[in-house]
Amino acid sequence: MRYSVTESMCFLEDAGEYKSYGIELSENGCVIERIDDIDINREEVEALCKLCNELYVSPIHFRDVVDDYLAK
Repeated sequence: MRYSVTESMCFLEDAGEYKSYGIELSENGCVIERIDDIDINREEVEALCKLCNELYVSPIHFRDVVDDYLAK
């Protein structure tokens, strides 16, 4: 299992287009789950992704970890 940072272009009607970063979980080259548009700060998402990899976050807790990050 490996968590990695993703990049996507998003759009808000009031703000227009912006680049955002997310995280995907993959195993043996297959994407298990992906959460987009977590933050516009790549360094913050990289740090979260690194932590998920270091702590071997289980796939069943992945969404909870991201929810906790967003609630900070």
